[in-house]
Amino acid sequence: LECARKNGITYLEDGYIKQDNIYSGINAMIRFLRRFHQTGNIFNREIFRLIPNRSRYYEESDMYPENYVRRDMFLKGDGASIISGVYRWGEFLVDFTKVKSTVEPDKDIFDVFFAPKRQTRQYFEVIDMVDELHEVFSQAEIDLHFREKFCSILLGVSVHWRSACASYVECSHYGLSTRHVTMHEMFCNILTAFKETKKHLKAKGTYTFKRKIIMWYCIPKVFVYHPAKSLAKKILEPIGIWSILKSIKKTLKARA
Repeated sequence: LECARKNGITYLEDGYIKQDNIYSGINAMIRFLRRFHQTGNIFNREIFRLIPNRSRYYEESDMYPENYVRRDMFLKGDGASIISGVYRWGEFLVDFTKVKSTVEPDKDIFDVFFAPKRQTRQYFEVIDMVDELHEVFSQAEIDLHFREKFCSILLGVSVHWRSACASYVECSHYGLSTRHVTMHEMFCNILTAFKETKKHLKAKGTYTFKRKIIMWYCIPKVFVYHPAKSLAKKILEPIGIWSILKSIKKTLKARA
């Protein structure tokens, strides 16, 4: 915390991803503005209290109002991802199949906060809050952010939705029954998200030819790149090659 204060870090995210990095500008927006549980979020209190009318975020947001707060704080400083070792994902002191969530109890599974239509709506908030920052970022930077978030939408309504519905622990925690999400349903969700995003951008006046190309680029990335990456990691990680490739990638990005 002392190091963060000296280096102008306005937000720390303590977690289980094995990386200790500082992010600034559009990279901070890409890295930290997303649908994610708030455990391990540490805000600079002084900067937080300078945000005007911050309560409106918590009144208007669908589910993740802290994204607005992070956005505002990154305009004042950097964000950092740290690993304190305090907790690890999957290591819990309670049985989530027995301890029920008090968030949106008795919701239908197609209307819970992680259902496709809600995920899409939540990412629209993230896209719009950065699209507003034309005086801060170039259009190229804003479009880069859009690309990452649109890919997240497509993954969320397909792969992540399928995983959530298949998880007995997650469904039990929210008082839901597990269900099998077919490939056909995943494809339909992706198509719906594509159409809804296009409709939303047109309504906001932010749909451009560049974004049209980006949206079409993201579809094969979701269907081809991510499954191929998961398979390669599964094969290469046990023999140590995956960590070497990650190290090389990190070095190349640093040089760039």
